[in-house]
Amino acid sequence: MTWPLTAKDLRKALKFEETYGDTEELNLFARAASERIEEEIGKQGGQVVETAFNGPADRVVLNDRATAVQLVTVDGIEHPRDALRLDGPVLHGPFPAGRVRVFAVAPNEPPPTVILAGRELAKLWWQQANNGPRGMPQGSGDEPNPMMGFAMPRRVAEMIEPYKPLPGMA
Repeated sequence: MTWPLTAKDLRKALKFEETYGDTEELNLFARAASERIEEEIGKQGGQVVETAFNGPADRVVLNDRATAVQLVTVDGIEHPRDALRLDGPVLHGPFPAGRVRVFAVAPNEPPPTVILAGRELAKLWWQQANNGPRGMPQGSGDEPNPMMGFAMPRRVAEMIEPYKPLPGMA
């Protein structure tokens, strides 16, 4: 499994032979689905992610899941990290008064459920683009869920739900 998704992943989800389909087009659907999933749950490919807030604060919920804190600045000056503790999405301080920016590293690869959700979403979008709405089986759980945004199938929304970040400050 890989992240972000690729044409190879989408071929597997669609049960296509290696030579079937336009690789560039399949890559677009795969990357778009990866980005859409990351909009919901945060970055997942080892990228550096930033959370900014105004201190003072004892702790902050990071915008994205993080595996490590790379740099913390307060008003542009590096803040020592030795007193900080990362506990899931919560970074425990203390953080002094001022504009605090936390740069953290997102997980290298998301959980398997998230990868499968991305494949499902890319597959759905490809099928809709190539077969139209009549190509979708009725009652399959792929009906768009208006509460989750346009064209987010309920099954995909349920798969990524446990990985959504906590809202607001802790």
